[in-house]
Amino acid sequence: MGQIRKIGELYYIEFHARGLMYSQVAGSKEEEAKKLLEQIETKISQGEALTIAREIDLEVFYEKFLSYAQERFSAKSIQRFTNAWKHWTTFLSTDYSNIKRLSQITPSVIESYKTALVKQRNPRSSI
Repeated sequence: MGQIRKIGELYYIEFHARGLMYSQVAGSKEEEAKKLLEQIETKISQGEALTIAREIDLEVFYEKFLSYAQERFSAKSIQRFTNAWKHWTTFLSTDYSNIKRLSQITPSVIESYKTALVKQRNPRSSI
């Protein structure tokens, strides 16, 4: 089900849960990575996939991202990120008002947003 990859000196595990692929640092020893992957696969098989995703409120996530981005990107890029975030949160508050945490964003929510963007761009589209 999952995979173990070595990048540099660290091992990473990759696995699928809730329709998403996750990647996580597993340590510097292959045995630690195997053990962690086995534990996670057991949780997934027992229906405990929700405990795997780290929980963070959307606003907290954005604030952390913005702090990170301000150190690495130009002011123009920061403004673009801010505008995109405002548009995204407006969409969520209208169509998915129950979503408050990052872990609640699923591929179907993203696809709905993409569809809404296409409809905004071309209101006569049959999509």
